[in-house]
Amino acid sequence: MALLLYRLGKFSYRHRWLVISLWLVVLVAVGGSAAAFHGTMSNNFQIPGTETQQMADKLKRELPSASGGSAGIVFEANDARFSQAGRDAVSAALTKLSSLPDVQGTVDPFATQAQLDKAAEEVAAGEQKAAAGKAQLDKAAAELAAGNAQLEAAEQQMAAAGLPPEAIAAQLGQQKAALAAGQEKLGAGTKELEAGNEKLALGKRQLEASRGMRFVSEDGKAAIAQVQFKTSINGVDPEVRQEVQDIANEVSSAGVTALPSKEITEDVSEIFGVAEIVGIAVAALVLILMLGTLVAASLPLLMALLGVDPALAAPLP
Repeated sequence: MALLLYRLGKFSYRHRWLVISLWLVVLVAVGGSAAAFHGTMSNNFQIPGTETQQMADKLKRELPSASGGSAGIVFEANDARFSQAGRDAVSAALTKLSSLPDVQGTVDPFATQAQLDKAAEEVAAGEQKAAAGKAQLDKAAAELAAGNAQLEAAEQQMAAAGLPPEAIAAQLGQQKAALAAGQEKLGAGTKELEAGNEKLALGKRQLEASRGMRFVSEDGKAAIAQVQFKTSINGVDPEVRQEVQDIANEVSSAGVTALPSKEITEDVSEIFGVAEIVGIAVAALVLILMLGTLVAASLPLLMALLGVDPALAAPLP
């Protein structure tokens, strides 16, 4: 390989003007073709056959509402906390976003936070109710046990007095029936308490899973909403991204600032942008400081640009 590269470099140097001319022809041809026939660039890609792609396809078939990409939008109140007008503006913007053809749905931070707070209150109330129910059942069980003991004592006294079993059963029949009804009621109450405890345990697990999760800050100044798209986040068109930003920014009239996440704001439809220009400038500055001369610093950048440009412009299969 070293010998091959040596011969290639030697040939290129000896025929430098021919190599430069041919390379310029390649640049013009590839660049012209790209300018004439290029489409909209996208980060969206698929690798058929991989486990990740199989899972994505399965999710799309069986749970389409959760198969697309999602992005966040932070809403910040310009005042100390959200006013009712600001809340209404955020909810209206999210409702409008849900109506877009490329949007699967949205998560309203205020409604979701209210549900989380309500769930915590319901769990606390359920714990109190379960404790009160257990205390009542324990009291009923104790009273039932005392009644059974009294009934057995009365039955023994009657038997000791020489009363026949038929007479004993006739006299204690109502008490036995009442105790049997109480025992049945106690069993039903125990089953109801067990079912309530199972529901309470599920609520506790759900509350524990969401512990520390908030959609509205504790000071009421910021809220984060989620936007679920029908396609992967990299497959969302730039026009749709811009439309989402425009709708989100409509809340400014209510004293709220919308801050979409980078999944919404980033645009890969152009090869060169501000980020690329800044990157080249920083690289040039670093090379100048390290190499000390402008010529030595510009050669690596020039070689990189001459190699990268045709690769970016070349059509992919």
